[in-house]
Amino acid sequence: MGGRQIRPARVLQTVTEELNHNVLGGKSIPTPPWYNIMQSVPPAETLVRTVTPRHRAPNEKATKPKNMYRPQKIFYIEDKLRTTFYKDHPWELARPRVILESDGKDYQHCDWSKGLRQPNIPLTGEWQVSLDWWSDGIKLTFYSVVQRQLWLMKNEKLRMHKAYDITRREIDRLRQEEEIERRV
Repeated sequence: MGGRQIRPARVLQTVTEELNHNVLGGKSIPTPPWYNIMQSVPPAETLVRTVTPRHRAPNEKATKPKNMYRPQKIFYIEDKLRTTFYKDHPWELARPRVILESDGKDYQHCDWSKGLRQPNIPLTGEWQVSLDWWSDGIKLTFYSVVQRQLWLMKNEKLRMHKAYDITRREIDRLRQEEEIERRV
């Protein structure tokens, strides 16, 4: 049925155990004629595979590259900033969202050096671009927070945590003002 017979390799150990333990009770077992010869000259262990020594380090360039055709992970700093913002402000996820495609020139309408409050941008909802002719509403949310934080990091040369702290204080202050206006 294929494979090697490993049993003959342990013949000497098996016979030695049988002779020492007296399996048949009171009867003595005669030692085989080959027993003394095999004890003095044991058989070679052909089933043991020896490891060939390596004299030099393996060449890393010779190995095949792995995951060569798998696309690389895309990383944007905005994703990290957005994750941090939503971790600290989970209730912002409950605000209604409408995302519509615009002309792609939103950067021309916003000046992030002046803060989060932008002209014609109310502080409610999410970053929205309405394509209706009667409204020109762009609304604020995490997009504004992330863009303001990126502007502070890029132009004011602030670290990420310091820029986030400044932006977080601005959004919290503007949300408080909005809440007071709604109550009055």
